[in-house]
Amino acid sequence: MKRKSLKIQVFFFGTHIIYSNKKITLDKKKYEYIKNIQFSNNFSELPRENEIIEKDEPICLVHCKSKKFKILRDKLKKISYKFIRNLELSDG
Repeated sequence: MKRKSLKIQVFFFGTHIIYSNKKITLDKKKYEYIKNIQFSNNFSELPRENEIIEKDEPICLVHCKSKKFKILRDKLKKISYKFIRNLELSDG
């Protein structure tokens, strides 16, 4: 009888809090971006439309997983940076 070897996948999971660099009012244009990502598994605790987020207040949480810890850190940084950048670009 042959035994099958099971390969167990080990993942690192991480969560990062995104904080506001400046005061942000989620007008219609900014909220469109939030609506586009609201069903993503990478984000939670997203703000609502017309919400005012003061400087240094948390905006949302970012969640990731990876097989390597360094890649996990890089993913969290990259996603956080893109999120903040997209909110700032919609400033006009």
